[in-house]
Amino acid sequence: MKCTQCGNTSFLKDVDFPFDNSEGARFARTYKIYVCDQCGHVEHFYTGPVEANKEIQQLEMEFKNATAVTKSELNKLSRKQSDMNSKAKHAYNKETEKLEALISDESITVALHKKAKDDLAELKNYKFEQKLKMCGLSLVDYPDRRQIASLQSQINRQEKEHQDNISNIKRKYRN
Repeated sequence: MKCTQCGNTSFLKDVDFPFDNSEGARFARTYKIYVCDQCGHVEHFYTGPVEANKEIQQLEMEFKNATAVTKSELNKLSRKQSDMNSKAKHAYNKETEKLEALISDESITVALHKKAKDDLAELKNYKFEQKLKMCGLSLVDYPDRRQIASLQSQINRQEKEHQDNISNIKRKYRN
């Protein structure tokens, strides 16, 4: 930063100086007033972009803090749901493989073969709750889809509000 009159780089900083900010102006105008300590020329620098960046950084930090808890809870429920799905699928596949191996075994009796085929047919019609029971879990323990959807919509609302706030700040400090 140099004085536009004499080229000096030494200034009296943040000098109190009467400056009309045009009350009721459409955009915020923030200036830093400097006086050259060599020739006394008054320089004013528009600091809107700097102020906008400060406000945006503050908003970013607040947004991260606000969504961190919600995202953590959503991740916890999603992991639990994924883990339970995986366990149920594993138990179902293991039982299916066991029955298919029994059916393909030629040394078993006809009655045992028929029972294994019937059990396999029944197993293929299992609903998710029955698959969970196969591995000792219950639908009561399974995360509620509505709760997950609610957390996701809450995060989406927070993100939209955050973007609106950033747009308002950029509009406020527009040149």
